[in-house]
Amino acid sequence: DGMALGNMVASHMQITRLALSSNFITGQGVASLFRGVLENSAEGGQLADIDLAWNGFGNSSSGAAAEAISKVLSKSTTLYHLDLSYNSLDAASCATIGEGLKDNHYLYG
Repeated sequence: DGMALGNMVASHMQITRLALSSNFITGQGVASLFRGVLENSAEGGQLADIDLAWNGFGNSSSGAAAEAISKVLSKSTTLYHLDLSYNSLDAASCATIGEGLKDNHYLYG
């Protein structure tokens, strides 16, 4: 699931938006996806909007997902919108994602 998405995102620099809500992507899938997003960003990609609402990945491997999301938030200068709503993230995962937001001045919502 997320590994294929991560590989695709990593190698397609012109992608600007991913609408992936309600796809039942797991925590490990989200982690793989965001490793691809990080590579996309590092290589000059244009990905600016990711919608992952209603996947429920907080119920499985949310720590790995939160770490990967946090890395992207701390490094990406193109991502301006990220929807993580309704994913059952626990407090620890939210704190990890929050660390990535500390110095992020690009994300609007």
